[in-house]
Amino acid sequence: MNLLEEFLKKNGPCLSSDLVQELVDKHNLSYAAARKRVSRTGKNIHRLEGLPLPRNVKFIYLKKDYRSPFFWSALYKAFKDTNSAYWYAIAALKERDGIMPYDHFLIACGSPFRQQKHIPPEKILERLEMHEILSIKNIDGFGRCIILTQCEQELQFILLDLRARLVVEKLLISAVSQWARNLGLVSYNIFKDRDGDELPVVSTTLWDMAGPSYISPLVERGKDENSKLKPGFFACDILLNKKISEDGIQPFLRKCRTLRGLPKVGRCMQMFVANDYHPEAFQQAKVAGILPATVETLFGKDVAKGLTNLLQTLENAARAIIIEPERFNTLFDQLGKIEGAVGNLRGVLFEYFSATVVDKAYRTFNVRMNEIYKTSDGLSAESDIVAELNTGTILFIECKGHQPNGTVSHDEVKRWLHTRVPTLRKYALEHPEWKRKKLSFSLWTTGSFTDESLALLTQAKSGTGKYELDFLDAEGLLEVVKSCNDKEMLRTYFKCFLDYPLKKLEKEWLTLPIKRALVT
Repeated sequence: MNLLEEFLKKNGPCLSSDLVQELVDKHNLSYAAARKRVSRTGKNIHRLEGLPLPRNVKFIYLKKDYRSPFFWSALYKAFKDTNSAYWYAIAALKERDGIMPYDHFLIACGSPFRQQKHIPPEKILERLEMHEILSIKNIDGFGRCIILTQCEQELQFILLDLRARLVVEKLLISAVSQWARNLGLVSYNIFKDRDGDELPVVSTTLWDMAGPSYISPLVERGKDENSKLKPGFFACDILLNKKISEDGIQPFLRKCRTLRGLPKVGRCMQMFVANDYHPEAFQQAKVAGILPATVETLFGKDVAKGLTNLLQTLENAARAIIIEPERFNTLFDQLGKIEGAVGNLRGVLFEYFSATVVDKAYRTFNVRMNEIYKTSDGLSAESDIVAELNTGTILFIECKGHQPNGTVSHDEVKRWLHTRVPTLRKYALEHPEWKRKKLSFSLWTTGSFTDESLALLTQAKSGTGKYELDFLDAEGLLEVVKSCNDKEMLRTYFKCFLDYPLKKLEKEWLTLPIKRALVT
């Protein structure tokens, strides 16, 4: 075994520059001789090709160490030590448990999507995927996602938390967007966020939220008083993990520095919103001149606690399905202070509330949520709730949590009736245990249906004998909630999901004796 193999066996994978320095310091070789020896490594020593690093250094490792824990930690360190664009991309992924939707990666990786002397995000992905450092996969319910190879074995558990985080972040993005508009910080109708049709752009950079601003500190005026005003920008990213680390904030800081280095771009107010920061991350953000905001500093303790509770509730529900009615009431009280939040919450939580209703109203031995099923011919469809009833029936429920007085669009009804129901039925008929079971499909909403939809659904319900089909509006669902024989659940339905004019009915029902009030 030669000197280089001994060093790698003892210390693990490293940069070629580290090997050169080892030969110079410990074995008295000149730099020229040391570089020459490192360039002539033996058959057991490999280089990671195709990932250009500064000063033409290479990542060196023993064949036996490939994709081991040694390998990943040393590779990430090598990227970091060389200030490589690959490290910022990996740091963004690691801060998000090793997975993120494709578009979110383009925003968070720290690299501009088009700028000279910078590797664009797509090229970073191509090179890292080529070396199996990460992968790009279509994941049902999430679309295209970027996944760190090191984290793939834990993907099943990570996805549960990812779904919860994305739901809560969407709510926060809506709140921050409204906050910025209400303050006049941005042009009201031009401000964009990542949940829209196009990703928000400021020059060569992508953001979770961004738009032009005409507040005086950001506006630039030409030398002539009659010259056109040049607007500035407000740009913001968010991440609701537990606490932003020092490494985790670096991709955002890099993006901010990159944008500031462009001379022809207007001034930009840059903000990052998180639950909390490690002290080093917070200090570096302050020194860099950005706003390291928290949910609490923007919206107060109650809202911050509400978003934290919502995240924990969704994470727990993803594993246990059931949410106690008191939790719904608390969340609506805490987050109702955000403008528009109650409407968004109703949509987010209606599925979980419905799953709880199903578990209590029907005799079930298995209730699952957000299951995506693929047929043998490649078709796929998601069911919000799937319940296996003790009667032998497989119940598929589609949930539409609408605003008070809201109406399910006719297109949504047709999509469920003509696309999802046939696909789910086809899957069930191919399932070895379900193909002989009775199948039932139901559409639930906290709103109502149009006359056109009611006619279509009524005709479909009466026109099929091969499976059951049903649909419930807000008042029809009330009867199912009553059958749960649970006064707190009934109270939650009135308070959080049912239309306001029924408040009088709520009072009447909740003051009646439980045996009279609840339908069995």
